[in-house]
Amino acid sequence: MPGVTVVIQDGECRPIGSVQSASDGSFCYNQVPIESGSGTFRIAAVMDKDGVHIQENTAFFMVYPLKTTTQDVRFYTYPSSGMGTLYGVITSDDYLIREVAGVVYIDNGMYTIYEGNAGGRWSFWLPAGNYVVWAETNKNLTTYKSQNYTVTVPTDDYGYLPIYLPLKEQAPYHIQPTVQRNIVYGHVTQKNGYPLSGATVELFRYVAGGSELVDSTKTNSTGDYCFYNVNARTVSEKFLVKISCELGGQLYEQSSAPFEVYYANTIGKKHEYYIPLSLNVASTGNLNVITTPTGARVHIDDIDTGKLTPCNLSDITVGRHTVTLILDGYYNDTSDVNIEPDKTLLLNRTMQISTGTITIDAMPADARIYLNDQYIGTGIVNIPRAPAGKYKYKIVRDEYQSETGSFDLIPGREVSKSFDMVAVPSLSLTYLSYLLNNMIKALASLF
Repeated sequence: MPGVTVVIQDGECRPIGSVQSASDGSFCYNQVPIESGSGTFRIAAVMDKDGVHIQENTAFFMVYPLKTTTQDVRFYTYPSSGMGTLYGVITSDDYLIREVAGVVYIDNGMYTIYEGNAGGRWSFWLPAGNYVVWAETNKNLTTYKSQNYTVTVPTDDYGYLPIYLPLKEQAPYHIQPTVQRNIVYGHVTQKNGYPLSGATVELFRYVAGGSELVDSTKTNSTGDYCFYNVNARTVSEKFLVKISCELGGQLYEQSSAPFEVYYANTIGKKHEYYIPLSLNVASTGNLNVITTPTGARVHIDDIDTGKLTPCNLSDITVGRHTVTLILDGYYNDTSDVNIEPDKTLLLNRTMQISTGTITIDAMPADARIYLNDQYIGTGIVNIPRAPAGKYKYKIVRDEYQSETGSFDLIPGREVSKSFDMVAVPSLSLTYLSYLLNNMIKALASLF
C-alpha cells in the first residue's frame, strides 16, 4: 500500500517521527532515538480513503543501538471484506454462563450445533448486516426455544451473542437437524465418450483476487471422482473443478464453470453437486480380434476379458499390451500390440492345432487299454482331440500276453494301433478251448 503515513511512536505512544510508504509499500525510518540500551516503540499506520480514516497499530517492539529492526504493518480492515463473525454461547442462566447443548439458527436457513462444552463457542462467518438468531434444544421429547435476537454483524469484526435458553419456553416438538456435509462429485470422459481414468481432479474455491486449491484426487477406473466434506465457510461460496491429464508428453486441461456451494448446515439447500467434465483427449483405443478358427478366448495382460473371437474390445489404455488367445485343441497364441489413442487395431491370427487322433483296436474286445498309466477303456477306443506328444500304451487281458509300447502323436495327425492279443498257455478252460479251436482249424485244413 503506497502513500500511507507511517508514524513512529515511543513506549508512551508519543510520535517521534513519520515517513511515507513507497510505491511498493516499503518504508524506512533512520536514526531512531534510544535513551538507554534499547527502546520500546510501535508503529501507527494512518490513511484516509474514500472519506474514511483508517489506522492500524502494531504491537510494541524493541529497537537496539546500531541495529536494523524490521516491522511490517497489515491493514486488516481495508479494503473492507464485507464479512464479519458472529459467535457466542447458549446459556440456561441469564447472569452466569451455564452452557446448554443445542442448535443455533439464523433466519437465512443456516444453523450450527453447539455442544455445550465449557469454553466452547458457536460461530458463523456472515456477510455484514442484520440477522435474527435463536436457539433450540430437545429434552425428554420436548422442544425448548429461546427468544429471537435481532443482531447486527459488523464488517471485519466480531459480534458476541450469549443466547439465553431457559428450559421454560416450549415450542412444538420436532427433531433437531444434524451435521450435514457437502459432496462434489462427477464423471470424466474422453472425447470418444469413454471414461477417463487416472486423471487429476482439483477443486478450487474462489477468493478475492483469484482462487485457492481446496483438494485434489484422481478419477477411478470408471472415470468417477468425489470430494467429501466440501466446506462453504459462509452462506455460500463459488467453486470450480479442474481436470488435467498428461498424454504423450502433452498436458491437457479443462475447467468447469463456476458453481455455488451452500453452507452445509443450511435448511432447504442441496448438499450434493454433480459436475461432469469432458477432456478433449483420448487415453484409450480399441482392438478388433479375429481368429481362424473362431471361438478363442481373449486375455489382455494376463486378464481374461470374457470375450470370444471374433470380438471388438474398447477402452483399452494407450500403450503396449500382451494379447493371449486360448482355444481348446490349439496352442496358446501370444502377440504384443501397441494401442494408439482413439484408433482401432486389427489383430488377425490363425491358431495352430495342438491335438491329434488316437485310435486303439484290441482283441479280445474286453481287453483293458491304458495310455500313460491311465485307464481309457476296452476293445476299441477313439480319442479325437488328444494333446500332441509322446504316449505310452499298455493293453491287459487275463490269460493273454500284455501289449506295451509307445508312440508320438503329431499335431493334426492320427495314430492307429491294432492288437490281436496272444493267449498264455495254461490248463484253464480258456486255454483248452483255445487248443480245441486250433485243432479243429488244423483238421479242417486237411480236408
